[in-house]
Amino acid sequence: MIQAVRPNKKLTEIINNLGKEKLISVELNPYKPIDYNILTRINPSFCSVTWIANRNEPKNPKLLPPVMISKELIRKGYLVLVHIPGIFYTKESMRKILLTLKEYGVSNIFAMRGGGPWLKIENCDFPFAQDFIEFIRSEFGDYFEIVIAGFPHVHPATRSMEDEMFFLRQKIAAGASLICTQACMSPQRYLDYRQICTEHAIDIPIIFGLLMFRSYNDFVRVKRMCLYIDKNVYKDALQAKRANQTKEHSRKWTRYLIKELLKSDLTVGVHIFTQNFFELANNILTETDANNYKADLKKKHKVF
Repeated sequence: MIQAVRPNKKLTEIINNLGKEKLISVELNPYKPIDYNILTRINPSFCSVTWIANRNEPKNPKLLPPVMISKELIRKGYLVLVHIPGIFYTKESMRKILLTLKEYGVSNIFAMRGGGPWLKIENCDFPFAQDFIEFIRSEFGDYFEIVIAGFPHVHPATRSMEDEMFFLRQKIAAGASLICTQACMSPQRYLDYRQICTEHAIDIPIIFGLLMFRSYNDFVRVKRMCLYIDKNVYKDALQAKRANQTKEHSRKWTRYLIKELLKSDLTVGVHIFTQNFFELANNILTETDANNYKADLKKKHKVF
């Protein structure tokens, strides 16, 4: 008889028992090489797995890179959060994907629309993240923890922060229980966002997602995807580029973001978009003394 895989714990179960500790987690790309030796040294509180849908991907969900990597991460003892862009899948194909992830022990789903606000797909089963969330709840009840994206700078397709809060509340009412933000340029913007959510009666946990800045182009990326930006931060990055100091400035700014967020009581944790540059991520976390804050889930909070 084959023993069923025990599922990961839900992220909110971990968060509710953190005390003064913080989650320090990493995002990884399953379509690029993953150095598990360095990942072990980072020892993240959890790993999120990104998802890039394409027309030529295998129909069998067990052969999809995000699913395969999630299975391997769980086998190695990691807590896993799987990103899924709903807009690219039918209800039938999504049901198969979620059943496979459940079989492999995944309990945490990052439910998103995907594809960018400009993308339109005819006869789509999940035109918005809320539709995807409602499907997960109707098909799987409370089995999955549902994480949704938060936009401290306002989503590119949203006209105002008021609208942003309205849509966020709708997704929470549909069944989402945790927010992970997109990248910002300044720590104050993250903390202001937490306060704005509280003022709008949104009290679910928020994990602050941050880009690991490596060059001036990373500041440009954040600028492009934000309706409102911190102009002084962007200006400083541009000046560093002109002085041929962009690499040093980018690394310094990433350290600053992490330090400022970790020391705040408003922070549940920080989630680093590594782009699979694990060596750099490990070095930056070491330089910021992040382990002084980090919850070691493998020791104190078992992931199963």
